[in-house]
Amino acid sequence: MLLQDLLKTLGENISRQEPIMELFHNLLESSTEGILITELDDKVIAMNRAFEQLHGWRREDVIGEILPWIPSHFIDETKLLSQMILADKAVIGYETIRLREDGSQVSISLTIFSITNHEGIVIAIVYVEKVSAEQKLMETENTYKSLVENAQIGVYLYQEGRIIYVNPHLAHIFGYTVEEFFFRNNSDLVVKEDWMKLLEEARQALTSHDSKHNFEITGIRKDRNKIYLEGTITFITYNGRPAVFVTCQDVTYKKEMEQLILESAQRYHSLVKFLPEPIVVNNNGSIIYANKLAVQLVGAKSEVDIIGMSIFDFLHPDDHDNSKRTIQRIMESDEPSGLQRRKLIDRNGDIIDVEINSIRLHNFHGDMVILSVLRDLTEQKKEEEILIQSEKLAAVGKLAAGVAHEIRNPLTALRGFCQLLSKKYIADRYFFDIMITELDRINMIVNDFMTLSKPQVTDFKIENVNRILQSVIPILETQALLNNVSIVATYNELPSISCEEGPLKQVFINVINNAIHAMPSGGEIRVGTKVKHGGCIQVSIQDEGIGIPEEIIRRIGEPFFTTKENGTGLGLMISRKIIENHHGHFQISSKKNQGTTVDIYLPIPKIIV
Repeated sequence: MLLQDLLKTLGENISRQEPIMELFHNLLESSTEGILITELDDKVIAMNRAFEQLHGWRREDVIGEILPWIPSHFIDETKLLSQMILADKAVIGYETIRLREDGSQVSISLTIFSITNHEGIVIAIVYVEKVSAEQKLMETENTYKSLVENAQIGVYLYQEGRIIYVNPHLAHIFGYTVEEFFFRNNSDLVVKEDWMKLLEEARQALTSHDSKHNFEITGIRKDRNKIYLEGTITFITYNGRPAVFVTCQDVTYKKEMEQLILESAQRYHSLVKFLPEPIVVNNNGSIIYANKLAVQLVGAKSEVDIIGMSIFDFLHPDDHDNSKRTIQRIMESDEPSGLQRRKLIDRNGDIIDVEINSIRLHNFHGDMVILSVLRDLTEQKKEEEILIQSEKLAAVGKLAAGVAHEIRNPLTALRGFCQLLSKKYIADRYFFDIMITELDRINMIVNDFMTLSKPQVTDFKIENVNRILQSVIPILETQALLNNVSIVATYNELPSISCEEGPLKQVFINVINNAIHAMPSGGEIRVGTKVKHGGCIQVSIQDEGIGIPEEIIRRIGEPFFTTKENGTGLGLMISRKIIENHHGHFQISSKKNQGTTVDIYLPIPKIIV
């Protein structure tokens, strides 16, 4: 008896005999064919394990539900089949398509019949299905053949010294028809060197029992132009005998583009590398390139030290928000950022003022990146500061020239009368002494004015800086001892320079005197001299005082700016002017509670060096 007859007979008697119920379920589970039983409204009553395995649904998930196993374009067909079943017409071996749980399709042979109760009323529909192996194989072969024939990759089967199969795309790659290709020798298709190399690589692959081997060769088209191919050789058995199955694709365009990109990248790299400005390229904030000047700017040893780091590792935190907004704006447009001032933090923690101009571009990998050109503003800021100081000096000089002489004469008279009156009115001498002291202070300021108003020194003589310092230090040692300060001098051999001794003494006295007053609790002042690379003499005066805050260092040299109770604010300004008249410069560095160092640089004339 057929399976469907058994199911139908058992189904009609399920409600009357409990043993038949058990037999019914055993029959379902023992069947190798997929079985689905539904109510008339398509809700699932039962399914067997074979059906689960074929479609992927679990019975506990779909019992009482409508199973979505019918493709939308088969709905009408299914309705016709249902009408046939309700009309007591069996459907046997109907070839159709159904769905799996994952949405994929399966081709099946379907048998459908109804189950009636003891009154002859249809109560359920049974679907029995199986996959037709012959049809599946035929469909698979047709699909495979269609894929190979239409594939945009060359396919080639070689056996016992002759071509067994070549697909149209491979023939097209070489410029032949499929029929012409069958009559080609390998020497017609591949340059000799590559063919010999390919044979050797294939031999080695066989020896090492590798079933596959990847290759790159240069092919020869029918028109004798060369093409570049990449592919895979697979050693297979075809019709019971060894064969070689080859797949390959034309990568000529890819190779040519790679070469153009490589040449373009080399030109781009050379251009960027030798630009006279620091260049940084970043991708999403990560540094992917930095030229030599950029590496030097941040104090790194080589490009490797900073590649992969974030640009925000070098930007001052105060500039992070503005820089993020700038990056976003650049990435959203083709417009450059325009010149923007930023502060960098180098590998040593020092702050560098820079000017940055950035633009969006595509690199040779096709990625959208940002190229930034930086300009170190350190020298520019120094020049600006020098200009500001020069303007201040000029202003004070004009003031001095206009009023110094007019003030000095009345001061002399006032001081003289104060001295006379102090002798006459002895009881009030204390007040006259205060007046004389303040008049002397005014006179000192006038003298400083006169110094600023003098023309630049022109009467230079050949002198030795060590000798000048040796004559200055003894003058200050007494004052130093009174303040519990010792002066330690270290003199290295120096060449003589062209200078004016008097003004230089004034500078050294002023700086050392400031160092003494910077150590109210005593300490040590270290004075040293040496020759610096670049042709200049360096005089260093270092104290162990409380240090000078950065904001005050920036103002040192401004006229009338002083931190001393009785200072005029002109001492260092005059000292700076004297050194600049000698074509030298000052450098002041200080750390809190670690003291201050004043470095004075004086050039060595080339005729003396």
